[in-house]
Formats: sequence, structure tokens, C-alpha cells
Amino acid sequence: MTATLPLSAHKQLSQRVAERLRTAILEGQLRPGQWLRQERIAGENGVSQMAVREALKQLAAEGLVEHVSYRGVRPECAPGAASWRALRLARRA
Repeated sequence: MTATLPLSAHKQLSQRVAERLRTAILEGQLRPGQWLRQERIAGENGVSQMAVREALKQLAAEGLVEHVSYRGVRPECAPGAASWRALRLARRA
């Protein structure tokens, strides 16, 4: 018999992953255009790929990543460096 997490615990996992990815994007650890692999992210964070997918959907809604059909997800290419700088400053505040 396998144990399943309650819905609220699963949501917390996806929020935790989203926060880590958001920080990595805003601090420049993940560059615009760099492909984000769900399997790798799930393994690094000790969560399921479903939690990673939900985190990526949240970041896409925020405009931080873009989903490219049949390719994957990557940090959004900002129109200018000023946009990324503003996001980083807002994140640190």
C-alpha cells in the first residue's frame, strides 16, 4: 500500500518548488532560454514531477517562464536587462 499526501501537503510542495525556481531565475542562476527539465528539478527537490509541473504552471502565470509545446519550459526572455534587474530588485525588497 502506498501512502499519498493530502492535497494541502502536495500544494505546499509545489509552492516550495516554485519559490526555489523563482529565486534561481531572479538571481540569475537560471538564465533566460535555459531549458528546465522536470525530471531533474523533481530529483533535486525530492518531489514528484506533478509538483514540479504545478510549480512551473504557477511561474508561467507570473510571466517568469514560458512553455514551448513539445519542447519544455524555460525562463522567459525579458525584453531588456532593465526588466530582469527590476524583477531582482523587487524580489529582494
